[in-house]
Amino acid sequence: KQWYQRRVRGMTAVITSAILIILLIIYYYRSLAASRQLTIKLLRSQIKVEHVDKQFLIAHIKSEITGKPAVAPTRTKLERTASDLSGIEPGKKKKKKKMTLHRFADPRAVY
Repeated sequence: KQWYQRRVRGMTAVITSAILIILLIIYYYRSLAASRQLTIKLLRSQIKVEHVDKQFLIAHIKSEITGKPAVAPTRTKLERTASDLSGIEPGKKKKKKKMTLHRFADPRAVY
């Protein structure tokens, strides 16, 4: 009986350590994936800003060549191209999803 109790105590320590190590590995990879997603969002927003900058520079180069004054992009176009990290454009509100019940869960439904 004592041999069995010692064996079980040793196994529980090993199993507990193994579970903790597995949980730490899962946490590490999940946080790594989340940081990569944030990096992707930041790079996409940077690409959008660089696109607006290139349009601005091209307009000024064209104005130098043609002699006509450069036309600045409108504010609404800048607002449309610049996005925040949440993926929602600054001028728009986020739509709420309408909750619908399954027909069996709705007490007013006619069956």
